[in-house]
Amino acid sequence: MAIKPLLQGDLYYSIVVVLITGTMFGGSMFLITLFLTRKFKEKEKSICDVQKILISGGANHFIGKESVGGWLILTEDRLIFESHKANIQCHTLTVPIKDIIEIKPKRTLKLIPNGFTIATRDTDIHQFVVNNRDTWIRFLEEQAKSV
Repeated sequence: MAIKPLLQGDLYYSIVVVLITGTMFGGSMFLITLFLTRKFKEKEKSICDVQKILISGGANHFIGKESVGGWLILTEDRLIFESHKANIQCHTLTVPIKDIIEIKPKRTLKLIPNGFTIATRDTDIHQFVVNNRDTWIRFLEEQAKSV
């Protein structure tokens, strides 16, 4: 039994389908990210009335094996994670800076250097995945020293 060679028309059709679906997926991800960023920026404004925000951005907080997506905010005296509603485990986490006893860089899947963990006085360990991990760690360490 001979293997049927890929017809030239099939190849062009496949390329067109990949380009169209890839563009649609990328566009929808862009719009979702834009919407969520605006939503969390509005939430920042209510926090900003109380305290100065030092750094903020999209993040994932690991609860067990689930990576919960949301927004991470560092103020002068606390670290706040607010999940978005598209998660199974929606939650808000607030950790006072004075309760943080250790900050360690972490690799996602032991490969990607984009996470960090914090340990608290209550022996809780929280793992986050963020963009610009080193910046987050630097800001957290500076705040921990100043408290």
